[in-house]
Amino acid sequence: MFPKNLMHCLLCGHDQVHKHGKTEKGQQRSKCPCCGKTFPEHLDSLYYGRHLNQDGVHTILQAHAAGSNLRGISRISGRAYGTVVCLVRDASQKAQMDLGS
Repeated sequence: MFPKNLMHCLLCGHDQVHKHGKTEKGQQRSKCPCCGKTFPEHLDSLYYGRHLNQDGVHTILQAHAAGSNLRGISRISGRAYGTVVCLVRDASQKAQMDLGS
């Protein structure tokens, strides 16, 4: 029997997922017995699907909170303007969702 994890499926909401190995980067993967899908534990975070590490995300969001404009942040961080805009927008949406729940 698989050891039960305390998290729920981020895709279908099932309340019992199982550990299912690790990704190439060493992140824990989980598998839902209900929908059969596998997903990394950081699927619903700001880091998923981005080529930014935690420090890069933190630097961009901190500069935005300090009042820097998006083009300036893009130049300083060395990231594309669209990347910076998407990251700030996604962080804003995630914060609003967290406040609503």
